[in-house]
Amino acid sequence: SFDMTKKLQLDLLYRYVSALPAVQAPAYSTGDVRFAWRFAEHLDLSVVGSNLFQPWHIEYAADPGPPVGIVRSGYLSLEWR
Repeated sequence: SFDMTKKLQLDLLYRYVSALPAVQAPAYSTGDVRFAWRFAEHLDLSVVGSNLFQPWHIEYAADPGPPVGIVRSGYLSLEWR
């Protein structure tokens, strides 16, 4: 996490998850990013991207049932504090 100025923040996250052979979930690595701008005393606007290194990954394979896939995503957030 970086406070670039009093009004700008940057958060970066990298994670690696090893394989889970018992449930046939392969290893993966991915990253998230958040850029926030405090444009008023009590209002923040953020742009967030999650799971950015690949279009999707298997996070858990259920038994019985299909594997659970997590997709790349992004969103805008407006926070009033």
